[in-house]
Amino acid sequence: MLWCSLVELDVCVGMMLVLLYGCSSVRGQNVGLAHLQVWSGAWAVLFIYAFCWEGGSAVHDSLDMWLCGLTLVIIWRFNSWESWLLIMMAYLAQASMLHSGDLVSFYVCLEGQNFCFMVLCGIQPGFFSIESVLSYMLVSAFSSGMCLYGLSGVYLGTGNIGPAMGGQHFWILLALMFKLHAAPLHIWVVNLYVSVRKPLLLYMSTAPKLSVFAFWMSTWHQTCTDLTITFYLLICLCLGSIGAYASCALRSVLAYSTINEMGVLLLAIETAGFHMLTQHLVIYMFAQTVLWNTTSRTVGAITVLSLAGMPPMAGFIGKAWILWHTVNQHAILLYVIAGACSALSLVYYIRICRLFWMGVTKASGMQSHPAWTSAGLVFLGFAPVVLLKPLVL
Repeated sequence: MLWCSLVELDVCVGMMLVLLYGCSSVRGQNVGLAHLQVWSGAWAVLFIYAFCWEGGSAVHDSLDMWLCGLTLVIIWRFNSWESWLLIMMAYLAQASMLHSGDLVSFYVCLEGQNFCFMVLCGIQPGFFSIESVLSYMLVSAFSSGMCLYGLSGVYLGTGNIGPAMGGQHFWILLALMFKLHAAPLHIWVVNLYVSVRKPLLLYMSTAPKLSVFAFWMSTWHQTCTDLTITFYLLICLCLGSIGAYASCALRSVLAYSTINEMGVLLLAIETAGFHMLTQHLVIYMFAQTVLWNTTSRTVGAITVLSLAGMPPMAGFIGKAWILWHTVNQHAILLYVIAGACSALSLVYYIRICRLFWMGVTKASGMQSHPAWTSAGLVFLGFAPVVLLKPLVL
């Protein structure tokens, strides 16, 4: 039993060593913050190496790498030891959720992630919003309560804490929809988008989705095959495509864009399968990372067009394969609704593209990163050459 938990114990000990080293160094002013930043990034890399050394599927290893890379990008956008510590704790919870095999470990990891995000929303300098913190805290507590209620029902009905079966999975699915920012549980997401800093917004809109979907693929995939997911994906597609027309702020429009993308990802679960979900999720995460890390008008326009699904961008390839599998599953109604919603959302995507082309990113204070400029052009512009066939995972 101790040997099976060796990696987790090593990770916890390493986390405590980084914490003690950082706190003592900052208090004694022995080292600069740049050294602590390097320590934090090295701990994240070693954490992923430990899980890969322990062994796992190719899907988990690739998702581990994406989560680690995203965390490293976010760490270098903050400049305080407290923020780095909370990001590392959230990363520990997300990576553990990715490998969790029962509902209790999933719930513990989910609560650890929510605590870190709630504190990060409150300590950000210059962007403090008590409304966003309170809304996130209340929604997280409500969704966690529903998840705990479903977990208790599973244990009372089956005597174990494995994946939910029967009617008890509805409450856990409802909690997951809260965490995935799915409609109609999306009002707090729009408020959050206009209240937090861009690095934190990037992290909260990508990393939790990756960890939750990874848990869904590995542990919980056999329990949700009814019409409940169909209801959520239809609401996400419809509200995500028409809700942005009433918004005048760029961040609100991007929030509805995220809701629309969530409908596409849920459509992949319902019809195309988890390999198509993984492919489109990776494209979405990379597009979001490039979008919030560049001021180049060309890269911003290409990224928005990729999110819109314009050919021959990478986002078009991902959506096209999902819709193709939807037709093969004879879900013609879902195919028609998804196509119509994509056409409606194209209008405000072009509006965002026009704003980027007119230089709105410079006015909003986004920092320019040449590495993301070149990487965004290569991936979002030339990825169709690589993605002509679906990923085999």
